[in-house]
Amino acid sequence: MFWESNFLIEINRGYSKAVLTEFCSKNTTFYYRNWINRKEPQEDG
Repeated sequence: MFWESNFLIEINRGYSKAVLTEFCSKNTTFYYRNWINRKEPQEDG
């Protein structure tokens, strides 16, 4: 999704520490694990 890339860009800029903290109070661990798994190229056939 569009907001995902923007969110990650802001993290790389070191800008969204507060946003990241608030985000982590939700289901971010689960979400971020999924993103990390998705980040790697998947060639399942």
